Amino acid sequence: PITMLDNQRADIYAVVTEYPEIYEDNQRVSLKIDVKKSNMNMKIPYFYTLAYLPLTDEPIESSDIIKTKLFFYIGSDDGGFDREVYYSGRNYHILSECAYKTTFEVQKSENIPLLLKPKIWANNFKSILEDKLQNAGFMNGLLFGDTSDLSIYIKQDFQKSGLSHVLAVSGMHIGFIVLLFLTLFGKRFGMIIACIALIFFVPMTGASPSVIRAVIMYLISVGGFYLRRDHSLLHSLCFALIFLLIINPYSVRSISLQLSFLATLGIIFIYR
Repeated sequence: PITMLDNQRADIYAVVTEYPEIYEDNQRVSLKIDVKKSNMNMKIPYFYTLAYLPLTDEPIESSDIIKTKLFFYIGSDDGGFDREVYYSGRNYHILSECAYKTTFEVQKSENIPLLLKPKIWANNFKSILEDKLQNAGFMNGLLFGDTSDLSIYIKQDFQKSGLSHVLAVSGMHIGFIVLLFLTLFGKRFGMIIACIALIFFVPMTGASPSVIRAVIMYLISVGGFYLRRDHSLLHSLCFALIFLLIINPYSVRSISLQLSFLATLGIIFIYR
């Protein structure tokens, strides 16, 4: 039903789910479109789109409500880059742009959805770092995997030294968070607090496949500890993959997912 919107225009009611990427003449925003409130004849409650919207005087924030008319289209493969495959792996099965600037309206949400609150906390924390630190770009990359403020030279230095994974949130970061709480609260209570913290940490970092994989594998190990059952790393890895594919079967196209799972599979079989 989503691809049937290709080359169609529709009035939409949507919630902003990510902070926008700002360009010279527009901004790209992730929108969760409410099918019922948009009066769309589709048998799904909602879907996501990446929308190119006009620049606004006041910055658009996560949880804002957008009312406008969008022109929908499926990504092309111009220039050798298959946008349809790439974005479907991120659960965007159609792209869009504002059809008429005169119909563009932004409203502040009175009730912020619970799943969007961690993203707002992360953005506020990034703002604090930018005010207090000169190297805030590096800290944002280290803590949240956001390398947008890092120069190309710093990124190349990390690549040459083989440390690019430090700036890509994955199992290493999960391990540090778990170790912190285990050190502060001990093993039994530290595990529980770490699980709660990780559930909020996933949306704060953009919920990439590598983060979800690491968190699911850790949650399974914690469950095995409290149930006094042995757990298999291979089974945990497979469960994490099945979980991601149930949410979005097209995520198997994601390079992030492929590299994360293959690297972990190699560690399981080769490292031991």
